[in-house]
Amino acid sequence: MVQEFISRLKSLKPKDFSGVDAEINFYRNIIPFFYGQLIFFVKVFQIESTLPMSESIRQRRFNKERKQIERYYASNLDAYQYFKTDDESLILLCLFPKRLFL
Repeated sequence: MVQEFISRLKSLKPKDFSGVDAEINFYRNIIPFFYGQLIFFVKVFQIESTLPMSESIRQRRFNKERKQIERYYASNLDAYQYFKTDDESLILLCLFPKRLFL
């Protein structure tokens, strides 16, 4: 279902927007929301479809997945902050991460 909406959203052209602000909102908020949902549900399916029966092994697997997610967010914090705030200056941190200059 999410993939269907994403394909429909991809078919939109710049002339379909009422203005530049509407187009920016679309690419900054709406598209990432649907991609986030798609990534989330695919990942949940992958985890749940490969879970072993043992509760202790399942708990270890969940902890491992949680740590991987935490590392991902920590390494992409600049992009996360940009999408969660209205601070346009953060886009430079997304395009040119600090780790490139260290």
